[in-house]
Amino acid sequence: MDRHFVYVTADAGYGSEPNYDYVLKTCFSIPLIPYTMYLKELSRRYRNDMTKRQNWLYEEALDRYTDNHGIRFYHKSEYDRHDKVGYTRHFIAYQAEQRDDPEGYHWSTTRAGRQRQISVNPHWEKQKAFIRSQLDDEAAKTVFAQRKIEVEPVFGNLKANLDFHRASVRGLPAVTNEVGIALMAGNIGKLAKLTAQYPELMAKMIRWQLCLCALKLKKTPDPIQNERRPNISEIIWKFDRLYFETENYVSASLRQNLWAYDQVRSSPLL
Repeated sequence: MDRHFVYVTADAGYGSEPNYDYVLKTCFSIPLIPYTMYLKELSRRYRNDMTKRQNWLYEEALDRYTDNHGIRFYHKSEYDRHDKVGYTRHFIAYQAEQRDDPEGYHWSTTRAGRQRQISVNPHWEKQKAFIRSQLDDEAAKTVFAQRKIEVEPVFGNLKANLDFHRASVRGLPAVTNEVGIALMAGNIGKLAKLTAQYPELMAKMIRWQLCLCALKLKKTPDPIQNERRPNISEIIWKFDRLYFETENYVSASLRQNLWAYDQVRSSPLL
């Protein structure tokens, strides 16, 4: 997309360290994407479980962790891990202190007699803290809740109403065409419901489509060298936005709620 968005939302399957970096550093947006353990970490049982490293006492000045048995873990070494796509993760290894008393020796060593170690990814921990703070914000909560209203019903409509559970063809081009037909059927169904309740909507959409067709630029046989190519998508989007505002249209998210359309249809501008 060649436009800037304040938020980028997705489900927990996309909550990963490289995805967060991409949204923040490349898209310059705020990721409203929970990580896999987000809901579990919010539970009371998890927060009260002192066997979890996230619940241990961490002393930043001394850079050490203390577990629920009083065993201290000190900074030992740092290392990097590279995944198959080339992304690098930085880890810090902490090793348990050596204890001579029987109980301390039991909790500071493994069954094989080696000193216990833990690995911490500081960058990932900061990302998770940032995501938790964003998902706790009231404005961000509203945006994230809208994703469930706008995105999830599409899959439910395809599966439950259109009985489309899997592709019946093979090959990427064939599957792309079949999924496109299924999505088109879903869009036509939604359009039929809207136009049945709001007859004037179809007339405005036809006028809007005719205006978009008039904007198509003619191809020149000899393009001028060193001339900047016009951004067709940006032109269409700007005209689309202007036309929708002047014709009292509403955004796609509001059109799904008919009562919202009733509230704004009388307003000169959105």
